[in-house]
Amino acid sequence: MKLVQWRDSQGYFHLSLLREDDHDSDAPQGLPQDPPDLSTIDWKAVMQDLHNELVVRRLVTLDDVTKSQSALTAAILASLKQRLIALYRDAKMGG
Repeated sequence: MKLVQWRDSQGYFHLSLLREDDHDSDAPQGLPQDPPDLSTIDWKAVMQDLHNELVVRRLVTLDDVTKSQSALTAAILASLKQRLIALYRDAKMGG
């Protein structure tokens, strides 16, 4: 089996498993190997968490975020990481 990356008509990348002798153009019909469906994340809650992280870390101006890239990265990770891990965990339990 081989893993092939392809892009759908909406611009999303996907991974599919194909037999070695299948042509890469057959990837949309292959066995999907995508991450879990991100649309199930509560994006309003992520937005609220990110807002709160930015305030707590005093990242409120362009100068703030420019001077503290690591704090910005930490704020983004704090607001999304656990939800994303839970999504993978739920997908594993369901599959």
